[in-house]
Amino acid sequence: MSETSEARYVEIPYELRHLGREINGRWDGEREAWEIAPDVDIAGVEAEIAAYIEEHPEAGVARKPRPVEGEGFTLVTIPYVAERVRAFAKEQGAVFNGETKMWLVPDETVGQITSMIAEFKPRWSKR
Repeated sequence: MSETSEARYVEIPYELRHLGREINGRWDGEREAWEIAPDVDIAGVEAEIAAYIEEHPEAGVARKPRPVEGEGFTLVTIPYVAERVRAFAKEQGAVFNGETKMWLVPDETVGQITSMIAEFKPRWSKR
């Protein structure tokens, strides 16, 4: 499926992943959701998902799709020892990207977080 700004993302419980395939969806591992073409009618699939979740409430625990760099998020390196900065970043919606070993930080807080990093002094530092 081509990357377009019109693509939609749908969360489908793992147990119903066959539904994503039936509507020609593509699993997007970065977002942890199914990418669906804009012209596909998914009303029947949504009804089936809702019925399944009603029977299995534990499957209805929705996860937010993972943020993606360039879509309102910027990669930032936050030192591991900067616990206060990491905690603040998490509160602001930042997510650690294990592949890059960097944080995906919401664009609106990048300036504040990078200034906190610049001011950060480890306890053993002499600067």
